[in-house]
Amino acid sequence: MKRTVSFSLVFILCILSAALLAGCFDDEIVYFDRLDKSQAADEISSVEKNLGVSLSGGTLAGGFDSHGGFHYDGLEYVEISLSGDISESIKHAKGWRAFPLPDEISLIIYGGHSGDTEYAPQITEVNGDTPLIPQIKNGYYFFFDKQNAEQNLDPYDYSKTLSGVSVNYLLAVYDSDSKKLYFCEYDT
Repeated sequence: MKRTVSFSLVFILCILSAALLAGCFDDEIVYFDRLDKSQAADEISSVEKNLGVSLSGGTLAGGFDSHGGFHYDGLEYVEISLSGDISESIKHAKGWRAFPLPDEISLIIYGGHSGDTEYAPQITEVNGDTPLIPQIKNGYYFFFDKQNAEQNLDPYDYSKTLSGVSVNYLLAVYDSDSKKLYFCEYDT
């Protein structure tokens, strides 16, 4: 009888532990095309705050957020279509730089080779390998390393991002030809 009770308790504890761990690794993805107008406006407002640029008149064109689960790792990807050109606003905002993209940022977005190393793109569809941000000829980019900011280092320095064990950054690209903004928050 004692052995049956002990086995039952161990079995129940195993089931409860598995259920608890499953909650820690929740892979729920929020797709932004399913947001109502208020939620879409909140998402655009959040991007504005992160980038220091007004996106008034912008429309949420798509994206997703895979953050959640263990250590809140994941990718938030947002596409915003703008009714006007925000180039002048970007020129005066902190952290924005004009194209061309530096090699490090290009490797983060599109992947490719550098020396003997091949890099996969980091900004892709969930479980995919195709870059989400299209090739852009004219525009601006923004990069903010959250780990550098926590360590009182230059948060706009991207030079060590590709060699880091983990990465936590904000990245945005503005296409001045199509008037489209691509925003990403990536945490590993």
